[in-house]
Amino acid sequence: ANLNSPSLCNYYCAEGTRFDSELSRCDLEAWLGETGDTQQLDPCYFDFDASGWMDITDLVRFALVQDTSPGVPQAPCGAGTFWDADAEVCRPAPATLGEGNGLGNLNPRYFDLNGDGALNTADFLGLLDAFGKPCG
Repeated sequence: ANLNSPSLCNYYCAEGTRFDSELSRCDLEAWLGETGDTQQLDPCYFDFDASGWMDITDLVRFALVQDTSPGVPQAPCGAGTFWDADAEVCRPAPATLGEGNGLGNLNPRYFDLNGDGALNTADFLGLLDAFGKPCG
């Protein structure tokens, strides 16, 4: 793999990601429209409790990781993704780290919607764009 060749970046986008030619990186497939426009983020991406809606129980998860540092994604990966060195592709960041699916092991990178390496008000406002919307 040659990370210095942006024209080949689309080969690095694994399932759950897509190549954004404007930004020359792999971004989450959860963006239904323009990457970064949180009004076009698939609400199912944050439906952790499988209720069919992005609701308050899903929103609470962000409060648990807010102000933690997810780190900036390694190129050619965008927000919400990580570089899998073994497979040499960008993958969607998992919602949790380690074993289990509880509130104690949430993955901060999953919530970093703008890829700036911080979980802050901008990311929270992005979540609010999906709040109350149905899945599917």
